[in-house]
Amino acid sequence: MSTHNDIGHLGEQIARDYLIARGYAVFTGNDRSAGAEIDIIAFSGPFIIFAEVKTRNYHPIDPIEVVGTRKRNRICRAADAFIRANNIRHEPRFDIITVALLPGSRPPVISHYPDAFFPAISTL
Repeated sequence: MSTHNDIGHLGEQIARDYLIARGYAVFTGNDRSAGAEIDIIAFSGPFIIFAEVKTRNYHPIDPIEVVGTRKRNRICRAADAFIRANNIRHEPRFDIITVALLPGSRPPVISHYPDAFFPAISTL
């Protein structure tokens, strides 16, 4: 029986392979910045992509439901810290990738949502 973390790591690997097959340059995974983890950081054209990966067994996934406001805000703060620490000049983009693992030897169902969310505008 796979653990929750094993399933998550498998989904992240499937998502990385998916992005690479589509021409993305995957820079890193599971980066921790500003107290939050970013599952995948990749580059594509003028963008640096911060991707959140959600993996589930056997059932469809609603990406907006599983990546709530609080999680999105943490990802945006971590992305900001990563961009500043690494002097990144690319435009940030926040994607969600869902991976549904199916029973037997059926291939997983992968859904990619580019620009799934945007950083909140905060006021000072």
